[in-house]
Amino acid sequence: ARALGVDGSDDSADAVIEAVIEVRDSLGLPAQLRNIDGADRKDIPDLAEWVINDPISVNAPEYLDLTRDEIESAFRAAW
Repeated sequence: ARALGVDGSDDSADAVIEAVIEVRDSLGLPAQLRNIDGADRKDIPDLAEWVINDPISVNAPEYLDLTRDEIESAFRAAW
């Protein structure tokens, strides 16, 4: 929230979402995965597996222990 210039008030989650949307839009990034060239819905399980095995995931907070199903669900929601 601080990095996006959002205060820590009760409405900060909504404000962070809005700030991320503003950044995305200013960069011309797609709002849905289906709008990415070469993206195919059938690749979602492979993408989820990649996320789970990504070495950078060691930097995730300890409480964040996402399952493959949860990651696939997030990708489907973003499709």
